[in-house]
Amino acid sequence: MDGAPEDTQRKRPDLIWLFLGFDGRIGRQSFGLGFLFLFFPIIFVIIQILKVEENEGLLTLWGGIFLLVTGALIWPVAALTIKRVHDLGWPVMLAVLIFVPGAQWFFLAALCAIPSLAQTNEHGPPPYQRTNGRG
Repeated sequence: MDGAPEDTQRKRPDLIWLFLGFDGRIGRQSFGLGFLFLFFPIIFVIIQILKVEENEGLLTLWGGIFLLVTGALIWPVAALTIKRVHDLGWPVMLAVLIFVPGAQWFFLAALCAIPSLAQTNEHGPPPYQRTNGRG
């Protein structure tokens, strides 16, 4: 032990927390990169669908895979969005906008553009704190 109780130590974020957890805060860089990472499987499947010409069986297969992939990504997208909304100090219900067609692109742009709150809020300290003038 290093002298501090385990529950008071700040846990180092990992990929499971980033994509599956709903607590804490993430900055716009982490949000944007995480969102891009989740977007790649969808793009891959869409490319496969576009490559299928007249083969109805393959089109049906890739359409089903598209539904599975998008369904599997709902939770990680929600987790990223909720942590980003926490970071901005906004009401968590605004995270639903990421799933509203039309509004989602404006909401995504706002989440990627607006900087983190500099102060600690009820969801934790800012994602990136500068120390000694370096960050």
